[in-house]
Amino acid sequence: MEMLLNWFFDVFLPFLPIALPVIFLGLVISYEDYRTGLIKNQYIVALFLGGVIYQLFTGYRFGIEFEVVKVFLMGLLIGFGLYFIGIWPAGDAKLFSVYLLFFPLHMYTDQLIMQFALNIFLPVFFVFSTIVFVKSRSKFKGALKYSFEPYRLFLLVMVLFGIAGWVIRILEILNFNINFFVSMFILFLAFELVFTLISLKTEIILVSLVVLRFIFDFEYISSVSYLYETFYLIIFFIFFRFFILYLTYHYYSREVRIEELEEGMSPAEGIVREEEGNYHKVSFLKVSLIDFMQDKKREFIHDILFLKKKDIDQLKELREKDEMDISLLKIDKTQHFAFLLLLGYLLTLILGGDVVSFFMLII
Repeated sequence: MEMLLNWFFDVFLPFLPIALPVIFLGLVISYEDYRTGLIKNQYIVALFLGGVIYQLFTGYRFGIEFEVVKVFLMGLLIGFGLYFIGIWPAGDAKLFSVYLLFFPLHMYTDQLIMQFALNIFLPVFFVFSTIVFVKSRSKFKGALKYSFEPYRLFLLVMVLFGIAGWVIRILEILNFNINFFVSMFILFLAFELVFTLISLKTEIILVSLVVLRFIFDFEYISSVSYLYETFYLIIFFIFFRFFILYLTYHYYSREVRIEELEEGMSPAEGIVREEEGNYHKVSFLKVSLIDFMQDKKREFIHDILFLKKKDIDQLKELREKDEMDISLLKIDKTQHFAFLLLLGYLLTLILGGDVVSFFMLII
C-alpha cells in the first residue's frame, strides 16, 4: 500500500497537468460516443498529435523512445485485432492505441498493454456480470442446463487434463511463472481450439493425451494441490465461459424486425443461405470464439460484426420478395466503449499497473 501511495504522490500528481487535457478530451469523446454511437476521427487525430508532441519533448534528444513506438504499434495491432473479431468498433481500436501515448516514460514496458487491457475489461466484466446475474434470474435454469451439458463437460475435462495440462506442465518444467490466471488463459485457448475442431479423431487424440498424463505424470496430477487447483479451474471456467456467457447473451440481445434494422447494429445471430435456396439462422452463442472468427468465411448474407446499409437493403429485399421467411434478427445491445477506455487509462495511470496486481498488493 505504501508503494501505491508513493506512486500516487511522486508520479501521478506531477503527471496530472499532462493527463488533464487527455481526460477532458476523453470525456468529450465519451459523451459523443454515447450520444451518437460514433468516435470522430478529428478527436483521434488531436490525441495522436498531442501524444507525439508529448513524447518528442520527453524523449532523448527530441526523439521518441523505441519502447514507446513499440508499445503504440502493438496497441494498434491488438486494438484492430479486437475490432476484427467483433469486440468493438474501429474507432475504439484507434482510441485504445492513442491513449498508450500518454503515460510516464518509465511505464513503457512489455506489461503496459496487458495492464491497460485488464483495467478496461476486468472492472467492466465484473460490473456487467453482476448486473446480468441479478437481472437474469429467470434464465438460471437454462444457463445451468447449458453449462452442465454432459458432452461439453467431457470436452472440458479432457482438454484440462490433456492439451492444456501438458502445455502448463511443460511451461512449469521450463521455469515459466504459471499462476492461476495464466492457467485459465491457456485453458480458454485450448478449449476454444478443440471446441471448433472437434471430431471423432480429435476425441481419440484428447483421450490419448489424458491417458499419457496418467502414465507419465500420475504422481503430479494425483497430488492434493493439483486436484485442488484443477477443481477451481473447472468451477471458474464453467461459471464464466458457460453460465455467465449464456446469461449475458440473452440479456444483452433483443429481437428486431428486419424492417426496423439500422446501420451499425451488431448481430447476435447470423442468416445463412443453404444450397437449396432456403435461409436459416445461426446463434452466435453456440459457437466458440475461433469459430466466430471463421464465420467470416461462411455463406452469411450479411456482415456478422456490424450491419451495413447494403446488408439491410438485401435483407429487406428478400423479405419483400417473399424469398426469406425470417422476419426477426437477434441484435446485441450497443456497448459504448469510449468511457470504458478512459476509465482504463485512469486506472492504469493512478495505480501504476493493473487492478489484479493492486488487489494482490492490498490483500
